[in-house]
Amino acid sequence: TSKDEKVRPSHRALNNIVSPLGVPWISGDGNRLRFPGDPHAPARDTVNCRCWIATKVDESRNVLAA
Repeated sequence: TSKDEKVRPSHRALNNIVSPLGVPWISGDGNRLRFPGDPHAPARDTVNCRCWIATKVDESRNVLAA
């Protein structure tokens, strides 16, 4: 998240969550999010979303995680 007072509660719970590539996050409202601003998710979880993701490569496991 953007880690400030404007972060919606349903996204605050997702901060620093690691998810394997292709596995959606579940927002605090119970919605599946493939990425920040996912157009298939409800507007209450996407409009003005300022969340971001980073890709991390775990070479010890030969696994790509997002």
